[in-house]
This record gives sequence, C-alpha cells and structure tokens, in this order.
Amino acid sequence: MRDLMPEPSIVERLPELLKEGKPIRVQWGNGSRLRLDRELPFLCVHRSTTSTATGTARLLNNNASAVILAPEDNGRPIIEEIVGTLAPRFGAFFILEIWSKEAQGEHPPPEFQIHPGRDSNSMRLAEYLAQELRRLNLTEEAVVEISSQRPRPEQWGPLLPKAFREEHNVMLLGLEMSAVYQDSQGQPYPELLRSFRRSFDIRVRQLVFEFVQSFTSFRPPNFQTLGPRAMVKVVWQVDKELEEVSDSFSFLLQITPINLHQAWLSFKRSEYQEEPRFVYRPFELDPTELKRKLFSIPIEKVEEPTFYKIFLEKQHQLDTKINMIARRRTRHFLYGSLSLYGDVTPDLVEQAHLILQIVPARTRDADPRLVDAEEFARQARREINHYRKQWDQFTPEVIVRDDLETSVLCDSGNLLIGSRAKVPVSRVEPLIHHEVGTHLVTYYNGRAQPLRQLALGLADYIEFQEGIAVLSEFLSGQLSKPRLRYLALRVLAVDSMVKGATFSETYRQLREAYEVPSKRLFDILSRVYRGGGLTKDAVYLRGLLSLLEYLRQGGELAPLFVGKIARHDIPVIQELQWRGVLREAPLQPRILTKREAKKRLKVLKESTSLVPLLEDFADKPE
Repeated sequence: MRDLMPEPSIVERLPELLKEGKPIRVQWGNGSRLRLDRELPFLCVHRSTTSTATGTARLLNNNASAVILAPEDNGRPIIEEIVGTLAPRFGAFFILEIWSKEAQGEHPPPEFQIHPGRDSNSMRLAEYLAQELRRLNLTEEAVVEISSQRPRPEQWGPLLPKAFREEHNVMLLGLEMSAVYQDSQGQPYPELLRSFRRSFDIRVRQLVFEFVQSFTSFRPPNFQTLGPRAMVKVVWQVDKELEEVSDSFSFLLQITPINLHQAWLSFKRSEYQEEPRFVYRPFELDPTELKRKLFSIPIEKVEEPTFYKIFLEKQHQLDTKINMIARRRTRHFLYGSLSLYGDVTPDLVEQAHLILQIVPARTRDADPRLVDAEEFARQARREINHYRKQWDQFTPEVIVRDDLETSVLCDSGNLLIGSRAKVPVSRVEPLIHHEVGTHLVTYYNGRAQPLRQLALGLADYIEFQEGIAVLSEFLSGQLSKPRLRYLALRVLAVDSMVKGATFSETYRQLREAYEVPSKRLFDILSRVYRGGGLTKDAVYLRGLLSLLEYLRQGGELAPLFVGKIARHDIPVIQELQWRGVLREAPLQPRILTKREAKKRLKVLKESTSLVPLLEDFADKPE
C-alpha cells in the first residue's frame, strides 16, 4: 500500500504507480479516497454531499477500483489521469457513479434508478444492470427503473468533459438508490450494510464483466476476477489474532480422556454395568480471560464482506469450544457439541443401518497382524517425506505420546500417536492416507495461503474434512469391512447418547443388536461419551455422504485440499481464488495420482447411493 499523499502528488505520480502494478490506496483533503487494486478498465465513483461518511460511500470500500470524493472535491484531475492512462490499454473505459436519494424516512423501500448516457451501448449496460439489481438478496422486491436523466446527481456537474469521454471511449452509468442500509442521517445499519454490500458487489462485478467482454480487449476468465486482491491491514491483523487464540489451546487433547486403559479395565470388571469415570487434562488457561481476548479482536473493522463472514463464524466456533472445555462432564458440553457438530438425522441413521445390514457382523481383517505405535510412526514419517519432496515446508512431527493411550490424531500440524496404539496391518495405509494425506496435507496447504484460517479450519469444516479423509481410505482400496461397520456404529452410538441413554445402556444395546467385540465397542463409546457427550463421531459418515452428493453434482475433489473448509465454503474459496487472493495449493494428495483411485472415484460419481462403496468389499473373501 502507498502512503497518504496530497492530491497534486497523486496526479503527478499516478502513471508511475500504475505502471509498477502495485495496489494504490491513498487519501487526501477532507476525506477523499482512491483505491486502485491494479490496472482495470473501470472506476466506481461516489461524490459525497456531506462531510460525514455515509453508508453509500462505504459501499465502495470493497471495490477493486473506486474513488470517493469529499464535498467540494470534484476529483476531475485524478479521474482524467486514471482514464487517460488506462483507457488506451483496454480500448474503452467504464465509470459507474452511485449516489443515494434524499432521505425518505427510516425504512425506505428498495428503489433503484439507472441513468445511462445517450448512446445505445450505455443503454445496453443499463438494461443488464437492471436485470442484475432485480436479483439482489433483499427483504422485499426491488423496484428498478431506467431513467432518461443525466448520469450524475443533479447538484453536480459532469465527471468528465464530453470531448474527453469521446476521445477515450468512456461509457457512463449513474445509479441512484434508496439507502435501505442507513438511517435518515446517513449512518449505516452495520449488519444490513454488510449484507447489502456483498450482494451489491457481485452485481457490480457482473456488470463490469459484461462491459469488458463486450467493449474492451480485456478477457478475464470470470467476473470474480474483477474483485479486490489486496486487503487492508486489519484483515490480516484479525486473521492473526484469531490464530493466536486458536493455537493457545488444543480442543481435542482437552476433551480426550487420559485414563482410557484404566477405565476399560474397571468397566470390564463391573461386567459392563458401571459408568466409566474419565479423567481429563487440567485446562491451564482461564476461560474468562481467553474469551475476553477472543472478543476483543476487532472483527467489526473488517469491511470486506467475505472475510468478515469467515472471521465472525470462526469467532463463534472458538467461543463454543472454550465453553465446552470449561463445562466438561456437564450437560452443557453436549449442547455445545450439538451446536458445533450437529445432531443425528433419521436419514443418517437409516444409512448406518444399511451399512450394518450389508456388511456381515463377524468381519475380520484379512491380515490379523498388528502394527505397534513405533512402527506406525515409522511408516507415517516415510509418507511425510514423500510430501516434503513436493514442498519443503511440509514439516509435521510424528510424536508417540503416553497420555493418548490408543489414539491417533492430528493436532496443530503434527501427527500424535498413543503409545498403546495397535493398528491392523490392513489399516496402516488407509489410516496414513486419512491422517497424513488429508488432515496434514490440508493443514499445510492452508498454511501456504495468506489466510491463516484455512490451516486452522473454517467454521464447520470438520464434517467435510472427515468425509474427504474417509473417501481417501476408500480410494486407496482399503476401506475395510470392520471400518465401515465402525463408522456406522458411531452414528448409532451418538444417536443413543443424544436421546439420553447412559454409556452402559448404549453399550448393552449395541452389543446385543450388532455383536460388537467388547473392547471395540468400548473404544467407540468412549469417543462418543467423552467430555459429557460428543456428537463429532457422527460427522464421518455424514461428511462422506455430503461429499458423495457434491461429487455426483459435478464437483471436483482436488480443489478441496486447499485447506480445511466446509462444503458451504466452496463458493467463497472459489471467489478468493478467482480474485487472486488465494494461491495454488503446493501439495496434492498422493492417492489422487493412482489409476485405481481414479476408477473408484468415477464409479462413485456415477452412483446414486452408498452401494458401490459397500459392494467393493461385500463380495470379497475375508
């Protein structure tokens, strides 16, 4: 970004600054502001009528090419310099001037008047804009009219002389609107303004895209490429502060019991009647102080709608996690879990029953041999070395820990293995694809981006993330029968827990109905009942089903490894990629390069159910 400069200096240096190709953000006078993200053949303009910043002026704060002029500043020298420099490079130039109508009360209806120039091309753009404005996401239907008035506010003269416009092939549109996003004094309603601005930004980009495709030599591949790339400092400040709060504690470690082996022995001695007593790590942080730090992060200062939404959702997610840790062993923990991971739907229960019907109860791994923690760690490190050859900044540690018992999990970009872990030989490769090829790859791909939240995980990411991880197991050809039953039983266990059954009641119910080995069933339930009731284990199957639906609708798998994202984040990520805010991911999962994996993926895309996934193993000898 450039330092603030007085107007004469801006005008003199503008051609040089544009030639450098770096973002320009300057301010001068009594509040005039210019933002030029890069060389683009358009400019959005707002001429203020008062010295107070209005909601209408703030509509342009997220535009890649915009000038906001304070009262008494016509801005003509700057605008002429911009147009004179850029118009010859593109063959034409487009200016959209926006202003709000005079105050019409506190809650005016949404009305838009489009004022085109007197040429047929401007009228064509006006008709296109009218069509787009009618699609705005508003509480009531917008009234859109095309007016014959001049394309500027009545109290202002022309932005540019007619001869200059003709010389540089400049097209003008004026847009007058009722300010539904602000009060009668020009002060914005914050949430309404954010919502309106996001939808309005999209319509403006689509309008400009129509212009450049029709009248210039510029050929952007998508309308979103016309959005801003360079973000103001506060965006990255908020991103960093959220990361600091997230990194200050480990949610999974805080809710994972440290006495699982002893709890199993006690439960077994009671003949599966007494409720296990789980012991947890002390929470070293003060939850109140941590929440104070979390909510002191200035998210409200982020005006870019896409990032504001990402940060606000992440703040709420972290707040929920802190509350859950502070309320372990209480019913409030379960309420937080339902908010974080969701409930079990009847459709999901039905799918779980389908798996348990198709896959026989007494399934065994083809190879009964077990791999201990150290051997699994060795093979995981070998896989990590493979990815390090793709990108030398892929540097996770593999740590064997006594306090994790039999758990295998990823935390803060590292792979943690319980010292008592015993992994069937047939599960080693798929588990490595699950943990290393999915969780660690998405973590480090996220770290390669300027947006730190992609490594931490955007809000609600866990469902889609685990769906991808399970699919990776299938694509490796090693999603075994016991594993499928394991995922289905997790769903039924969560369903039983949420409905109020105790640990021992659910244990007896599932063991009798599905002939589950005692220790295996205890492991399932200890995950579900930890903390006070964790619904997370239902997301593995639910995430897989959601992912399969996405793939059947034509979605691609490879782009999902850009970081830890939810399904509903895909359009947001695509937008940021088109805009050039996000970079290409440096790591691609190894499983997607294998021929057999590609064949399996094709079969799943063409199917309408889980049956192909199940049949892949159901007819094979055990």
